[in-house]
Amino acid sequence: MSFTAEVKAELAALSPAAALLTAECYGMVLPSVQPGGGRIRLLTESVDAAKRMAVLCEGLCGAAVELSASGNGYAAEVEQDTGAVEQVLAALDIQRDAPALRLGRAQLEEEGAAAAFLRGLFLAVGAVSDPEKGYRLELVVRYRRLAGDVAVLLEELGLPPARMVRRQQQVLYYKSAALVLRFLRFVGAGGAAERMTEVQRLRALTGEINRQTNSSLANMKRTADAAARQSAAIARLGERQLLEDLPEELRSVAMLRLTWPEATLRELAEQSGGLSRSTLDRRLKKLMELAEAVESGGET
Repeated sequence: MSFTAEVKAELAALSPAAALLTAECYGMVLPSVQPGGGRIRLLTESVDAAKRMAVLCEGLCGAAVELSASGNGYAAEVEQDTGAVEQVLAALDIQRDAPALRLGRAQLEEEGAAAAFLRGLFLAVGAVSDPEKGYRLELVVRYRRLAGDVAVLLEELGLPPARMVRRQQQVLYYKSAALVLRFLRFVGAGGAAERMTEVQRLRALTGEINRQTNSSLANMKRTADAAARQSAAIARLGERQLLEDLPEELRSVAMLRLTWPEATLRELAEQSGGLSRSTLDRRLKKLMELAEAVESGGET
């Protein structure tokens, strides 16, 4: 089951409050009205959404909805030959002969009605990506003016969507994880929001572990590279038989590095008999400077 199907199943399982049934039904029916207003037909991949449409229309005005398989999904169509289409449109105050479908605010006056409307709208035309793969939530609406009205409503609710046209369909969408979460919680999909939050936590934890691991590996590589350069520099001094002429403090550190070629400064300090890491670092740098001077023909 896709994440969209999971969210719709969660929403469809909510008991429709009597006072908000009209608003939720309005959200499902409005984008499902076919051009001309003679049919109300929802095509969906979610069997739960199709069944919810039937429950809402029946609860609204007793209108019968026919459910059927359609392609890879399901169809929920208000029966035409019984006058049910006219009943539903009248109950929701949708003008079938209007030049363009618009969002009527009269259906959204009750407290919680906006959330119920958007719940119905998501059930009808919504989709959300699996949080394991990314964060995107869409509402795909056929009618341009209706999409504009919904966008205004979402902005008023503090959920401003981005907008685009895809295959002559109006798409309102979010790519922000925070806005996707807020939308899901607002319409009542608390379980889906919690799952998404948990994925975020795990992703953040994995990212932090990866950053720490990469940082540790980088530090280990830098330490190993530095040790290799120091050993090579000391070896060049030895090849020129210059080690014996060095002051005891440098000669002892050179021998220590040659004895422990891969050791860190901390490990060298433990083997030195009392030298600090900063002292070892200064003396190793001096040995490297001497080796470079010899290579360039300078004096030691």
